[in-house]
Amino acid sequence: MIALISLLLLIGLQASSPVDAKKCPELYRRYSAQHTFCLPANNTCSILKRGVTDKDKKLIVKLHNDYRNKVATGQESHAGGMPKAANMLGNDLG
Repeated sequence: MIALISLLLLIGLQASSPVDAKKCPELYRRYSAQHTFCLPANNTCSILKRGVTDKDKKLIVKLHNDYRNKVATGQESHAGGMPKAANMLGNDLG
């Protein structure tokens, strides 16, 4: 009985969600009807800053390349580690 009530409640919440199917591509709806792309803008939120600076972009690329090289050389130790990459392409970003 509780499972049935929960199911009906879930269906009701989905049906009453503010998602506009015309504005929300299937790509996002297939993950969740409440995907942030599909929800209306939050008018109570003030964006203080947006974008990524050139300095930040360089840092992101450096961190990506450093980690990629660590994986390629077999030095990554998380999850038990992995063997050295035999055929990883050498096309670092940047």
